[in-house]
Amino acid sequence: MAEGLSRTIAAGARALLDGFVPHLDEACIGSISEVFDARSPLYTPRGCIAQAWSVAEVLRVVGEELAQQPAVRLPVQSFR
Repeated sequence: MAEGLSRTIAAGARALLDGFVPHLDEACIGSISEVFDARSPLYTPRGCIAQAWSVAEVLRVVGEELAQQPAVRLPVQSFR
């Protein structure tokens, strides 16, 4: 039961994060606005155009999502 709920929450988090992708090309490119209207489908950005705590919260959710995934080993590249 808990595993199914965890997957549902993870899927919701992924869907929420996907919604930020188009916004990264608006206002301050590559950043996230301070607040957004709560009404769908527009979720109009408001406040300042680049807010550290907005970026930090998205990164926190991404970090938690990644923590739930199996570890991925990247190949080590030598620069000699």
